Parts: sequence; C-alpha cells; structure tokens
Amino acid sequence: MGALQSKPAPTAAGGSPSTPTSDTIIPFRYLDNQSFLKQFVLVFTYRFDAVLDPEKLRHALQRLLESGDWKQLGARVRKNASGDLEYHLSQSFDDQRPALSWSDIKLEQNLADHPLACRLPRAAPDQHRPQFFEDAAAFVPLIEAAETPRKIEDWTSTDAPLLSFHVVKFNDATLVTVSWCHAFMDGVGIASLMRAWTAMLAGQDDTVAPVLSFDKDPVELLGCKRETAPEDYLNHGRSLSGSSLFRFVVNQLWEVMWYAKPETRMICLPGSFIAKLKEQAARDETEFVSEGDVVSAWITRTTARALSIPHSMPVAMANVLDTRDLIGEDILPSNSAYIGNMCIQFFTYVSAGELASESLGTTALRIRKALQEQRTGDQFEAYLSAHKQATAAGRPPLFGPWNMEMVNISSWLKARFFEYDFSPAVVRSAADGDREQASLGGRPSYISATGHENVPIPSRNVGCLVGKDVDGNLWMNWTIRKSAWPAFVGIATGNLE
Repeated sequence: MGALQSKPAPTAAGGSPSTPTSDTIIPFRYLDNQSFLKQFVLVFTYRFDAVLDPEKLRHALQRLLESGDWKQLGARVRKNASGDLEYHLSQSFDDQRPALSWSDIKLEQNLADHPLACRLPRAAPDQHRPQFFEDAAAFVPLIEAAETPRKIEDWTSTDAPLLSFHVVKFNDATLVTVSWCHAFMDGVGIASLMRAWTAMLAGQDDTVAPVLSFDKDPVELLGCKRETAPEDYLNHGRSLSGSSLFRFVVNQLWEVMWYAKPETRMICLPGSFIAKLKEQAARDETEFVSEGDVVSAWITRTTARALSIPHSMPVAMANVLDTRDLIGEDILPSNSAYIGNMCIQFFTYVSAGELASESLGTTALRIRKALQEQRTGDQFEAYLSAHKQATAAGRPPLFGPWNMEMVNISSWLKARFFEYDFSPAVVRSAADGDREQASLGGRPSYISATGHENVPIPSRNVGCLVGKDVDGNLWMNWTIRKSAWPAFVGIATGNLE
C-alpha cells in the first residue's frame, strides 16, 4: 500500500510518540480547538452499486497528498503543555510515516449475501412516505478497520495520520469509508477533500483547488481586521451564564436520568414527500423559504409532538450552517479549500405551543428570517466575539432560555456529497458496457454518517441532513429519546394524528 498504508506507530517512553525535529508545528485554529469537537469522531461511508478498484482510489489520494498544501492533511496531532492541540507537519512521507491510513479487503460474495451489509438502507421504489432504518453505527464492524482511531487520544498518543480510509469490495458493490476527528474539519471540509480526490481520479489535476495554509486562521484574522463587541450579537442577551446555565445543565441531567441513552435512526425522505412539504409551505406563506428551511421546520415540529413538549416550553432551533462565504476574499479566497471547522449555529426561537398551532410554512419562514438576520458578515463577527467571551469565561457558548428544548440540525445539502463521480475507478457496474450506468455506478447510492461520541451526556434532538441521492431522496440521521421513536414514526408517516 506504499505511503498510504499505516498502523499507529508505537509510542515513545512516557506514552507520547516521538516527534521528528524536522516537523513544522502549527497550533490548531480557534474554532477547531473547541472541546466538544475533540470528543466526536466522524465515520462517513459511501456505498457504490459497482465494483471500484481500490488501487486506483489509493493512487489518486497519494497524488493529491503530494500536491502543494494538500500535504498538510498528512499531519500528526499532539497536545502541547497547555493541553491544546497542534499539528505536526511532516516534510515527507514514507512507509513508516504515511500520509493517510489506508486499508482494503475483498469479500468473495455479493453485498446482499453478507449478513451485515445486506441491512444497509436502500430507498424503496415508489415510496411517498418517510422510511426509517437502524442506526448507521450498527455497521461500524463492517465499514471501519479495527485499528481506526475512535477518540482524540488515539491520535495524540500515537503517530496516526489525520484520516483513515477503509474500502470493502464485494463482487457487485463497494463501500468506501473515511474517519476523522471533528476537530480536524467539518462536513464542508471533507467535501473539499472528496472534490479534489475525484478530480485527481479523473486526471483533472489542474482543477484541484489550493488549500488555505493551516497556519492561517480566518477567525483570528477577522479579529485583527476589526474588533466587534460581543454585545453586537443579536442573541447576546440570551447567553447562558451563572444561574441560568446551572438550571439548564440540571435540566439536561434530569433528561439523562429519566431517559438514559437516546436512539439514532437513518431516515429517507422521498423526493415526492419533500415536494409535498414545499407545496404546503408555499400555500401557507408567500415569502421565499428554502428546502432546508422547510425540512428543518418539519423535523422540529415532528420532534416537538413526539416528545409531547409542553406548549409553554421554549424551543431553540439551531441550524448549523457553513460560513465560509461570509469571510472576505482577502482572508479566505473563494477559489481555495478551507480544511477545518467553519460551521456555526443560527438560532430560531419559538414556543412549543406556537409550533403546534402555526402552519409548516410559518415555522419555515421563522427560520428563513432568523437566518437573514444572523447570517451576515457583521453578525458572524459578532457571534465569534460572543463565542470568545463565553469561552474565556469558561462556559459554553449557548444562547437561549434556561428551560429551552434544543433542536440541532446540521445541513450538508450544499456539499452535494451524492454528486461526486468516482466512475474512473469503476471496474464493473450493474450493466457492463453501458457508459451511463457505469457513471451512475461511480456515484454513491447511499451515504451514511455516524461516529463515536466520547461524551458523558449523549446528544439528543440532533441530526444531519446528509444529502440527496440521484432519485431526489433526502437522507438524514436523527437522534431522540428511544421511547419517542414510535410516536415520531407515526407522525411522520401519517399514521398518528
């Protein structure tokens, strides 16, 4: 496997890996160094209904990691004396210190004949209601190599590369998985990697975007350019601190005591179902709302009903969206790839009673107006200032009433994960000799997003809009109380009024 085959190197005496003196050391950027990001390891899997050549995939990655600042993705991670993370960039890669961790296996059977792989979700044809599937985490034994890092210490205490790839090749299908710690990059960052990877695979090296150097932090550069007061942030007055933060934490602990561990499921929203939601929202309101607004409103309303949230309780809808386009060209050129975290929460506040009584379109419009107010350059800088103020005070940057029910929705729709074309690596598709079918086989039929959450209080009322497949189905995951799932499914499918 050459410079991409790796197992974590043994540590030096004292439990820490030795560091070559030639390494360039760069501190983590501000948003990447958040404690909660260090606790999440993301596992992202593509299923292709075609046989792909692992060697072609690997070779394209190797060439990418030898190109310009893309070499930075071969860095190692260490903790400094203050406990903060830093990158150790190698001058070159070899078999002893590869750029990526790579493994691949060949199973002499069809995917449908494998006891675990056969359970991977597949959208039913002519389905017009949401479909529900088991948690993608159930497939980790299949999609992840045993030695793949699963917590930040697996990187800082070994010489493991940032990214781990694992390919499972069947007689008629291929699974490609990439794992990384959330502190390294967000979903848009991994999309930039996928875009560059497929360009190299197609021999279009000249279209690969340059990477912003790891030693440049747009957040800090914005602060140097212009200082914005925390009080300028629209939601600054809702910042949780002191007694309000204490009461909020007690509420979370109470939830955990009564409802223990939540449950995650994958959900497929058929294109026809999405179209009906959009039609309903358009009838309710004449002003523009996006597809993301409508889906977020539907998820929040369904969750509130399934949890039987009291009508008097406030609900904070937090849409986690990318902000790269809010940073000036002089700091982050639009033609460059930013490998890091640049997604933040945009809040919409409503009561459970309002969610129950108002139309879907009205809720979607609330989200749209909140985004229009908050998703500006000035408000982004003010949010960062408020974020830094909270962090410096040793408290989380949370904004809202202490008794709120939070709903967190991350959207990767603009990343267009289903559109990346791996067809140059296709060896055999469902219809050999058919160029169109081969092209479709080079695009994923399913994508799962799961991971390892190393936290004492598991997340809930949280999920991700992963993307839309070639048939227009929207795939997402969602996490709520286990006991609330029967009601959620009943409401979503129209079987529970």
